[in-house]
Amino acid sequence: MRVPPLDRQTTLEVLLFSGDRVRFRRMELPRGMLHRYTLVLYFGFTVILSQIPMFNETLAMTFVERLGITVMAVAVGVLSALGWFTLADLRQRPGTMRRMHVTRLLIVFSGISAVVCSYLAYVLPGKPFPRPLHFLAMWSWFFLLAQIFAHYFLLVLMRRVLQDMRRMTTEEVAIDPVEGTLVDIKGTRVPLEALSRVTAEGNYIRVITTGAQHFLPGPFGPVAEALPQGLGMQVSRSDWVARRAILRAKRHGRDLTLEMADGSAVRVAQARRKAVLDWLEGGGQGGAGAGSAISTQTGAWREAAARVAAKGSSAGGQSTPAAATARSRDGRM
Repeated sequence: MRVPPLDRQTTLEVLLFSGDRVRFRRMELPRGMLHRYTLVLYFGFTVILSQIPMFNETLAMTFVERLGITVMAVAVGVLSALGWFTLADLRQRPGTMRRMHVTRLLIVFSGISAVVCSYLAYVLPGKPFPRPLHFLAMWSWFFLLAQIFAHYFLLVLMRRVLQDMRRMTTEEVAIDPVEGTLVDIKGTRVPLEALSRVTAEGNYIRVITTGAQHFLPGPFGPVAEALPQGLGMQVSRSDWVARRAILRAKRHGRDLTLEMADGSAVRVAQARRKAVLDWLEGGGQGGAGAGSAISTQTGAWREAAARVAAKGSSAGGQSTPAAATARSRDGRM
């Protein structure tokens, strides 16, 4: 069972029959239902469904007739769901979250599709309608297909849809042109001298500074790539660290761990190990995405670096020249 992280921007939680939960920010689900990936899924689903004989009347129909009835039934059901989710999002108050059970909603929407299908196949042509059990069987069939579609759409396709939508709507991260000392990450302004670490947590990112943490929507990759050159480096698939916030790097065999000023430890990916070591030993120069070194450090970082470096030397831990550089700088001051 998947339970995604909850943040303050979540307005809708969808519960599936399997027990999985999918959370959305405002208007993400209605927009996702009209995304180009989803439209392709609708088309393929409708074509396949039109080839399945749901009742005896379809056996005597041509492909075009079956396809027309299926398209109308699916379209009305999807539009009903789209209207319901849109209305629910519009009525949702900011800062609150609505929880919806998909199974209950699919019972209604599949029933609407069954009514449309029955009308087009029997009532409109003037044919006698079979027994009520026939309609219940049709309704159950639409409900089963809707469950399969909903699980695939929400658990598999929606991941790519959300990544694509957020990539298109996310503003580029850049230095504030007026103040020059702030970085704007997803609408949150963070002082450059306070930025310590950015880490990925699912579809979200956590921005860690000297005095606060910000839980923001992802994806992580574009944010890490857009951070100012020379400020830090991406050391793994899910971690970006600021050069000034690194106290020392400890090596245990082939493993490399960065000890940060906030007390956390960041493990460096094996593929980036050499680049990170070169970057640290070169004073911040080199390495993929490293850029030039930032020569200035705030007093808070220098004091923390001195304390942790002193503890590390007394404990006999192995450190890189990054820690020695920090100690020598503090000694000159």
